[in-house]
Amino acid sequence: MCHLCGEVIDREQTAPQPLAPTLDHVIPIARGGGHTMVNVRAAHFICNSSKSDRMEWSPAA
Repeated sequence: MCHLCGEVIDREQTAPQPLAPTLDHVIPIARGGGHTMVNVRAAHFICNSSKSDRMEWSPAA
């Protein structure tokens, strides 16, 4: 499940396909977050790209 939009992630797709799985840094590295297991969550490529380096995001944003 994409932690950003809550929809199922298609594990068969690869980036840059929109529904491909990626790892999102909950606290972006650019904002001081670490590349650690507690700071990453699964997300769609498109959701992760749209979130960019923002701390908060919603599908309607």
